[in-house]
Amino acid sequence: MGRAKGPKAITELMTGILTGEVGMTYHVISSPRVTLAGDTASSTVMWTVIARNPDETPLLTMVGHHVDTLVRVDGRWLFQRRKGVVHIPNVLAK
Repeated sequence: MGRAKGPKAITELMTGILTGEVGMTYHVISSPRVTLAGDTASSTVMWTVIARNPDETPLLTMVGHHVDTLVRVDGRWLFQRRKGVVHIPNVLAK
């Protein structure tokens, strides 16, 4: 899908990817695992993307997981790095 660093670059990347698709899919985040180490943490979460079929029934389109590195800054947890891994590729890809 691409790489981006910082809020502006992430917004631009996702806007380009999702043009015309906003509201057409839902991302279900599940099975979080977090390991704390002071002001840093690592986590993994599973993700599933569900789209709408033309008849409005759900269509599972992708499955994968994220591997995250987090850091606490001024009492807030921020993503330092996120890597997405796809287990089942997008069935809607053209």
